[in-house]
Amino acid sequence: MNLLFLAVEDPSLSGDAREMLLHADQELRRVGQMAKRSLGFFRETSTMVAVDIPAIIREVLQIFTRRLEVSGITLKDEMDDLPSLIGFPGELRQLFANLIGNAVDAMAKSGGELRLRATSKLHPRRGESGIVLLISDTGTGIAPEIRARIFEPFFTTKNDVGTGLGLYVSQNIVEKHLGMIRVRSVAGGTRHGTVFKIFLPYPMDGKRH
Repeated sequence: MNLLFLAVEDPSLSGDAREMLLHADQELRRVGQMAKRSLGFFRETSTMVAVDIPAIIREVLQIFTRRLEVSGITLKDEMDDLPSLIGFPGELRQLFANLIGNAVDAMAKSGGELRLRATSKLHPRRGESGIVLLISDTGTGIAPEIRARIFEPFFTTKNDVGTGLGLYVSQNIVEKHLGMIRVRSVAGGTRHGTVFKIFLPYPMDGKRH
């Protein structure tokens, strides 16, 4: 950034060159902000605290703003104002970054719709109140033979750019918060896409044991 500042001040620069350097400076500052937010995912407390789930998701979305625009992806935010959970905010940020990142990747070439819905409900089978979060995309979908393995460590379809740990880590974060994660997906045809459904329970006594 310092070198760009010095270059822009060079009186011999043409107008076009100065404009390109100013654009580079703007993009570099944007990347710097993304790096700071990403590093914030790992500043974790040793105890659980009150967590505003919709607020955390909207923080994570800021990292993907540019990618959504470039890829022609429409965002539908249907998240209600909800009571806070007790959890680890850094880990939950990582969970949502993994799932949103995968959704964006699935729509990067053809665009689509990313829909986020969060409501407070009673889980019908577990008899617990909690937050139900849906992260859905209209991307390419996941073939059945792949869907059965997506939570396995080191399993990836992204070849050189994927570690195969994103969904494995995501499942572990959900289970650490005593929740559940499920996936539905349709590949091929005119209607395709993927929905991740997450249930995160409210603590019965305000604490985690």
